[in-house]
Amino acid sequence: MLAETEPKTNPVHASKPRLDFLDVAKAIGILCVIALHSFGRSARELAIPGSPEQWALILANRLFAFAVPMFLCISAFLWARSQRSKERLFEGYRRRILAILHPYLVWTLIFMVWSIAVEKASPAGFRSFHTWWNDLLWGKAFFHLYFLSILVQAALLFPLMYLLIKRLNFFAVCAVAFTLQAVVFWSQTHWQYLVFPGSSVLWYITSLLPAAWLGYRWPISNPSLKKLAIGSFVVTVLSVLPYLWLQILDLDKIYRFSGLSNPIQQVFVFGTSFWLISFLALKPATAKPWMVWLGAVSLQFYLLHPMLMRLTSGPHILGLMKQIPGGSMVVYVLILAFTVVAVWVLNKLKLERILFGRSSPPLPKRPDQTSERRTG
Repeated sequence: MLAETEPKTNPVHASKPRLDFLDVAKAIGILCVIALHSFGRSARELAIPGSPEQWALILANRLFAFAVPMFLCISAFLWARSQRSKERLFEGYRRRILAILHPYLVWTLIFMVWSIAVEKASPAGFRSFHTWWNDLLWGKAFFHLYFLSILVQAALLFPLMYLLIKRLNFFAVCAVAFTLQAVVFWSQTHWQYLVFPGSSVLWYITSLLPAAWLGYRWPISNPSLKKLAIGSFVVTVLSVLPYLWLQILDLDKIYRFSGLSNPIQQVFVFGTSFWLISFLALKPATAKPWMVWLGAVSLQFYLLHPMLMRLTSGPHILGLMKQIPGGSMVVYVLILAFTVVAVWVLNKLKLERILFGRSSPPLPKRPDQTSERRTG
């Protein structure tokens, strides 16, 4: 049950089977992340201002905002699940941090060069210590690297999170998480001590703590999973309209309710992430081989896709897309296709270990050649 305070057993597993439903969640997440970035640009550059198409793209962009925090949920889940089988609190600590730092530092350097060579950023801006500090600490070398900065921060603080979630039930963990989150939002509003709030782990407490609790007690019973799925779905339904309304007000520069925007967004993100994860855990048949593969290479997709978005930019391509019905969807599909090709090429060139610190699994075979996978 979700109210249990401690697992009935705490076995030491020699190895843990891969949970395919989490790979499927990551696959959905990376599709949403790329759509979020692609649709946001299409709303600015392809759609007619004020048109139904532009509003549809903007709303989709806002709805997909749950995706990056959901990746944090999955990371916290897996860390806690792994930590449960370890005898010492800091066992695996260094390895976990280095596994994130490797791609983070490599791609920070790559995107610094990319910004100058391709985006035509001024080289003078990269000569100051302040710029280098922000790029390295907050993931500001390019717009999407903040996620890896947050992941490093979360890994550094994970032992504290682990000690907190071990003795509490799910509702107590959620209460603590949302209370701490409210304190962070309130204090930031009054003192603005976080230079880049969205790049700080403190902005995602409600994604990390409950997910760590779930991973520590995994597997949980189907009745408990159903309760989690139903409860988080209700949270999503109740929060989605207020969330979108506040986002629209922010677009119109109406800031009377801006103090509610971040809290409501976190409630929406919490509900959507946990509803999706619990639903997929209840429906293991949804773990199709291509989705499991996409989830396994989601980091590669995340780091590569901003570069490949560049291939769909420029006046000639954008001008052509404006003439095509559904041009924004064509752009999205092209970015996905280019990224699949890039991941495949890097795998064949054996560069993935250097660039990402990991290798991708082979592309899934045709259904008639694929054996039945584990359900997790």
